[in-house]
Amino acid sequence: MQKKLSASLKNFSALRIGGLADTVYFPETMAELTELLDEQPARPVVGGCTNVFFGDLPELICTKYLNKINEISSGLEAECGALLEKLFDFAAGVPATVGGGVIMNFGAFGFELKDFLRSAQVWQGGAIKILPVTELRLGYRSADFAGIVLSAVFEKKQLEKKNEYLKLRQEKMPWGQPNIGSIFKNPAGLSAGKLIEDAGLKGYKYKDLQVAEKHANIVVNNGAASARDLLALIAQIRQTVRERTNILLETEARYLGQIENGAGR
Repeated sequence: MQKKLSASLKNFSALRIGGLADTVYFPETMAELTELLDEQPARPVVGGCTNVFFGDLPELICTKYLNKINEISSGLEAECGALLEKLFDFAAGVPATVGGGVIMNFGAFGFELKDFLRSAQVWQGGAIKILPVTELRLGYRSADFAGIVLSAVFEKKQLEKKNEYLKLRQEKMPWGQPNIGSIFKNPAGLSAGKLIEDAGLKGYKYKDLQVAEKHANIVVNNGAASARDLLALIAQIRQTVRERTNILLETEARYLGQIENGAGR
């Protein structure tokens, strides 16, 4: 197993925001991952960090080396650190991984992981269980089960339109600028991006952060933004939209850590 001490988390987040971790572990086998969880269940686990930003943390587990994809009799088994874009074209261009993808029921272009998922192998309180997709209770950008995803079984790949979806994503998003995709979930029947734009916040700048000109539900880091800055901007956006529409936006992006002594940069 590899590990880094006093590691900057800035390079772990696609938004390039992060404080310091005392230790970051990089398990290379599933046994190493489960051993880490058995030792300390509170250790957070991340994969591609496409929807995560960090403050300071004592410890973190990164699953980047647990990325095997194997054909089995019931479909395809993928480890938690495998990239979704190697399985599904609607994930093209997004460094999201299977573990995080299941936890948030990753979706785009009218598809969701639950459309293809058969089951997930999950670590729960020291035990490893196989949960069928019905017991994962997947909803819009959400799952309702306890535990850490170790691997998942999908019925098939879908890679027929990878280039097409990648082009659409590049046109829609602030491509090449540090971001973690959608900051807020879409309220039922509504677009969070449209609500933010209608509230006059499209292009709004706060310190080194900016609400993207291409898509108002995306925030880009133009420089040395901190976790404290993003938390403040998220609060501003939620308050402004609520004052205008009486709708309280629910955050999709995940924040891990604490902010200490100006850290979280």
